[in-house]
Amino acid sequence: MRKEKPIERSELFITLFREARTRDSYYVAGMKLEIAEQIYQLMERQQVSPAELGVGIGITGVRISRILKGKSNCTLETLVKIGRRLNAEWSFTLVEKTQDEQNKKSEVI
Repeated sequence: MRKEKPIERSELFITLFREARTRDSYYVAGMKLEIAEQIYQLMERQQVSPAELGVGIGITGVRISRILKGKSNCTLETLVKIGRRLNAEWSFTLVEKTQDEQNKKSEVI
């Protein structure tokens, strides 16, 4: 009986993942999730609900929930308002990739 490879090691998965990493949408999704996680963690620590945060910055709790699920693009204005409401500030840094990182583009995990 042939043992099936885990999906993470299958050729199809490797090919699909490699292709996904060539698209901007892959990186956009990752940033949305990172931002959502940071907002969520502060909300949890401060015991602020999506509805409360929304009211505090002038948008709906539903919109906050969409942001937390990574399903909504945020303007910088909205991010600043969220940060101020949560008594925090954003720190964005654009970092140039090293040559090694550029060479690893085609590698998987």
